[in-house]
Amino acid sequence: MEQVTPTRWRSVASASAINGLALAALAVCAVILVPRAIDTIVSATARADALAATLTAGAVTAVLAGPVFGRAIDLTRRHLSPRAWAVFGALAGGGGIVAMFTSAHIAQTITGWVVAQAGYNAVFVVVAASVSTHVSAADHVRASATFTGIAFVSPLVPFALVAVLPDATAVVAIVLALGALAMTALISPAPGAADSTTPSRRRPHLPRPFWGIWAQRFLIQSALGLTTGFSLYLVTDRMAEAGGDPQRIVAVSALVGGIGVGIGAFAAGAVARRPGRSRVMLIAGALALAGAASLRAFAEMPLALWVASLAGGMGVGVFLSVNLALAMRYSRTVGHATVMGVLNAAESIPSILIPGVAGLLLRVGSGDPLSTSPNNYVVMLLSGAGIAVLTALTSLPARAGHAARDDAPMARRADSTSD
Repeated sequence: MEQVTPTRWRSVASASAINGLALAALAVCAVILVPRAIDTIVSATARADALAATLTAGAVTAVLAGPVFGRAIDLTRRHLSPRAWAVFGALAGGGGIVAMFTSAHIAQTITGWVVAQAGYNAVFVVVAASVSTHVSAADHVRASATFTGIAFVSPLVPFALVAVLPDATAVVAIVLALGALAMTALISPAPGAADSTTPSRRRPHLPRPFWGIWAQRFLIQSALGLTTGFSLYLVTDRMAEAGGDPQRIVAVSALVGGIGVGIGAFAAGAVARRPGRSRVMLIAGALALAGAASLRAFAEMPLALWVASLAGGMGVGVFLSVNLALAMRYSRTVGHATVMGVLNAAESIPSILIPGVAGLLLRVGSGDPLSTSPNNYVVMLLSGAGIAVLTALTSLPARAGHAARDDAPMARRADSTSD
């Protein structure tokens, strides 16, 4: 029987901090820097399509990078350390950001975003696998809540700076990229005892319950994409008369949403101390996002947008924390980086599909009923709410949740499979 490794919370914290910095750099780029770069390159009538094309190209890269890097990291562990993968990834990510804010052509913007996504996905796989490595089965939910919470709280300061200094977006992104590189090189946690063996070179076998967990993460990320997509354009079209800089309003919305995710994640970690709450938390988190999307669909003032962001963020924080904890149960037998890389694809695939789907939904009907915009934001956002409700429904009889009915029994089964 494999000896249970005690949780190393210092390693969890350092990995979470590295992940947070890298994620913050990408978030600032995706929400503000990429749309702004596109605004200076293409016409107003073509900006939505250009943004969708750029985000889709980056998402395709992320989908491929997660599983590929995850398997490669596990297979090369004896010859190339995960830390080396993370350092190279952080270098590539920072280079991609520089290419974006110096772009004079849409091709350079897309290339920069692709390189940034590829580099930082290597970092994400390494640090997520590190958390899985250093956590005992009993602490999976608490550790995943810490990891998820820090991931979404980390962008709060940069978004606050952007809200106050909109012209400093590129500088903020570069500082985040340098911080991620420095921390990755200096304090990237070393592999633990549970990570000392190299997985078989045969095709990894991921059990059916894991794919149920994967599908739920895919659905919630799809709902989140429709709920938060095209935020800058929604604010510009609907809330211009309310006054204020649209970029600043969106930055505050992202700030409030990040606070909500942090609250939800840490609440999930606290509730997780009581066994048998995983399914309840999954359902509550998905329904909270559905309510937030519905409120956002009819928001005409910044305050309503911010309330929706807070509520949706709390729901997402709860859901993703529990979902990640359930996925960790399978990392010992398959490979930590392999599992985390495949799981990351569940977040990336919606990024490929949702921009195009959102573009189609925006064109349904005769335009937005709450503004003069030709984009129907109500249809797009209510579609996101519907997917979130579907996610909650799948959690009722979900095989992933059924296979892990309670946290303690699930932990015992996961440990027994590694004997």
